[in-house]
Amino acid sequence: MGEAPRGGCGRLSLVVWRPRHNDNSGSGDNHDNHDDNNKDGMDVNTGWWWPVGSAAIVGAAMGAWVMQRIARFRHGRALLRATDALQTQNASLTDQLRAAPARAQAELEQLRQAHKRRLQAAQAEPLAACARAEQRLMAAYEELDRLRRQVAGAPNTEPSDLGDGFAPTRPMRDGM
Repeated sequence: MGEAPRGGCGRLSLVVWRPRHNDNSGSGDNHDNHDDNNKDGMDVNTGWWWPVGSAAIVGAAMGAWVMQRIARFRHGRALLRATDALQTQNASLTDQLRAAPARAQAELEQLRQAHKRRLQAAQAEPLAACARAEQRLMAAYEELDRLRRQVAGAPNTEPSDLGDGFAPTRPMRDGM
């Protein structure tokens, strides 16, 4: 590999690689036409590295800026989707919570009506049982009166229905 010319206008150099020459030809010249401070590598003019390096840095910065914009855009869309989903869920839960008291009120009203019917049935049952017992008692008294008349041989002169709720009985005059 040949050596690159060294710039003399104050340009920076970068040592890339320089092969060592171990030429023992006896001339004492080790093919070093440069100063003896740089014996390990080859001088390369780096004047063209500055625009390339600057372009790489600018390109990386622009790429980062574009990626940030893309990421921000995607994040914004995901945020909008999540917000819409949460608002929809919130609306449905609100509707359910609004409907729950109405359902509870309707159920409470049904329970009140059922309780009233049970109370009325519970009140009517003893009254009906009492009325049936009175009817059986009146029938039993009528039967007793009929049997007494048959035994005594007296004609049936008393009315069978008095209408006052008491059984038609005869006073105990005859000594039973």
